[in-house]
Amino acid sequence: LVCWDPATLHNAATYSYATRVSLFPLDTSVHFCDAGGNRVWSSVCLLGIYSSSRRFKRTMHAAASVSSCRGITHWRIIAASALGIALGLGILVGRQSRLSVVTAPACASRAEVALVIMTKDDWPLASRWLAWHGHVYGFEHLYVFDGSTGAQKDHLQDVTASYPIHLRHSLVDLNHIEDNLARWIDEIKARYDWIIKVDTDEFVAHVAQGARAPDVTTSRLGLPPARVSDTLRTAWAFDVDAIQRGPPTDGEHAKMSRAGVHKQIYSGARYRRRFFNLGSHAWHNRSAPEAEGLAIVHYHQRTYEDLIRLAHDVIVSHGYIEESDSRDVKIEKLARLDQRPTCQVNSCHKNWVVLDDLRNRTAMRRGDLARGPR
Repeated sequence: LVCWDPATLHNAATYSYATRVSLFPLDTSVHFCDAGGNRVWSSVCLLGIYSSSRRFKRTMHAAASVSSCRGITHWRIIAASALGIALGLGILVGRQSRLSVVTAPACASRAEVALVIMTKDDWPLASRWLAWHGHVYGFEHLYVFDGSTGAQKDHLQDVTASYPIHLRHSLVDLNHIEDNLARWIDEIKARYDWIIKVDTDEFVAHVAQGARAPDVTTSRLGLPPARVSDTLRTAWAFDVDAIQRGPPTDGEHAKMSRAGVHKQIYSGARYRRRFFNLGSHAWHNRSAPEAEGLAIVHYHQRTYEDLIRLAHDVIVSHGYIEESDSRDVKIEKLARLDQRPTCQVNSCHKNWVVLDDLRNRTAMRRGDLARGPR
């Protein structure tokens, strides 16, 4: 006998459910999932079946299409058979709806979101990123792709010993890292409705309708079903003001604006590697729907020294310059790539920052300080 609590169904339009049911000698839990593979309720139970000669275990796959219903308290279950063994299912009569058992593939239970961070030698901020997102969204949903060569590598190993964070360490350069990340997302996509790839200075948050600040009290981002689109665009961006010292999360003021094409997120159900780009920008799919409650708090502004250090590490990883190059050689190499305002190479803006610093650090630093806390 299959039984469930119909009160768990919403009075809404047609839903589709699928489940893999294992028949054990005793009762076993059964979970129904929607078309996107998301578990919708678990109050289904299955009474054990005994064979006259021996106990057995069989598996059948079932799916059901449930029409809109209101106040339904009784259901009719149509008898079905699996692998030649007739299973007598109880008959319950309903006035408005019915459930039909048919063959269908097994479903998986998906979490709402996975957060994938790309980071390198940025522990003061990366540690705060992990603490915040792990506390809000669950450490088991954090995926860290780390390219560190310094202390951050050891710190991350220590963290994963205590928390269920997923960690991959790789020294692949930025010209090849995109494929590695795209393949990792491909590996985890079946577990999640949505996957969000961010950098260390990008914090994920929910914004309630009509609000002007992130809601830090909820772990739910209010994202739509995973099958609505290949990607979604983040709706909001919070750009935090520059600071004079300390980590960028010490900034106290931020400007809220529409995110535009700044960031896209990926549907787990519809993901293909070709959708991915290293910055997860929405440049190639500007018409994608917006995730209205989704915001990125961008701690882009650093102390001037951190700004130059991180930008320098990025362009070295791209191979634009070598660590051992003299100041004049670096200027010569970077000048050849400078086509402002046109961006002709990856991380072009970091190229510009380092080039301008090499040419006139005093003026650049003075200008950065002038843009300090407002």
